[in-house]
Amino acid sequence: MELTPRPRWTLAYGAGLLVIGAAFAAVMLADPVRPFTQSFDAAWRETVISTRNDALTALSHLLNLTGGPASLVIMLVLMGWWLLTGRRWGALLLFTATLATTVLAQGVKQLVLRERPAEPMVTVDVGSFPSGHVVTTVTFCLVIVAVMAAARLRAGLVVTAVITVLMIWDRTYVSAHWVSDTVEGVLLGGGATLLLWWGFAPLLNKDLARRQAKALT
Repeated sequence: MELTPRPRWTLAYGAGLLVIGAAFAAVMLADPVRPFTQSFDAAWRETVISTRNDALTALSHLLNLTGGPASLVIMLVLMGWWLLTGRRWGALLLFTATLATTVLAQGVKQLVLRERPAEPMVTVDVGSFPSGHVVTTVTFCLVIVAVMAAARLRAGLVVTAVITVLMIWDRTYVSAHWVSDTVEGVLLGGGATLLLWWGFAPLLNKDLARRQAKALT
């Protein structure tokens, strides 16, 4: 594999997503009870609820676990694997991105304190905006692309998009979030992680160079 140049697109898109996310949070903060998205949020919720069945509900509970309590296990397993395989800067990127996006999301959640949809199917905490599950999903997927699939960028981003849409569906299917909460999760998680990807890119190249040198010895 050839060393990849620092991806300037991650800086531009990361900054753009965070600016949009900040603006969206400001608008939501102005009226968290009846935001401008409420009509669409309510319509989306009714549509998704109407599709509920046993198979989809089982899938939704699995996704709820994956993006929630199991996310710590996933992070630790990935970090351990990457440390053992010479991707120590990748492991640090995962830890840093997870910490940064979690703090950012929780800060916005506590600031806005939007009420969640009625009768969620899963255990939830206070504050609906943004979706922490979506933040975590986007963060993990983008870090994995940065560390493992930078040479297959398009495919990695397509997979990231598919998994993110699946998690958006899950959070609205179980009535844990309004769909606009999940959009904010994409903006904050994606924006912050892309900026960190740009910052860590030279270090990730060091990991790659070291692994290549070791393979030749």
